[in-house]
Amino acid sequence: MDGLLIDSEDKYTICTNAILAKYGRPSLPWSIKAQLQGRPGPAAGAIFSKWAQLPISREQYILETSALQAQHFPTVAPLPGTQTLLETLETSKVHLALATSSHEANFKLKTGHLEEFFKPFSQGRRVLGDDVRIGQGRGKPAPDIYLLALETVNGSLGEGEKEIRPEECL
Repeated sequence: MDGLLIDSEDKYTICTNAILAKYGRPSLPWSIKAQLQGRPGPAAGAIFSKWAQLPISREQYILETSALQAQHFPTVAPLPGTQTLLETLETSKVHLALATSSHEANFKLKTGHLEEFFKPFSQGRRVLGDDVRIGQGRGKPAPDIYLLALETVNGSLGEGEKEIRPEECL
């Protein structure tokens, strides 16, 4: 979702760089950003903390970044072409599910103003990062979240529809 459907990765970078600048640290380089993307918060936090060497605790960093995210996430917008893509997939009767590492509170901050955009992903086919069905420590890049998203699709197929296999997914 982040950086694929919506421009939230840009917002993450804005928030992170604001905190880095506040403490006299350099901006987040792409080499580190790439290691953080898609990972659950604790895993990304460990990588970031090791690199950033901020003079504050992780708890303080989380407080400061959460405050900035609360300002910036409600301005997230769909990436170019994604609205047309989702409309085309929906009208083509392609089964859709959403798998995101974002926990529910951040998901709502990022998408609350984009309900129509996310409509093709029915509530039952959304798997968020804090979903209890995902085992502890089994977030991305482990396949569990994707397999669970596929399970939500297969569990809601119409009568006579053939189950979708993982290798048939995009």
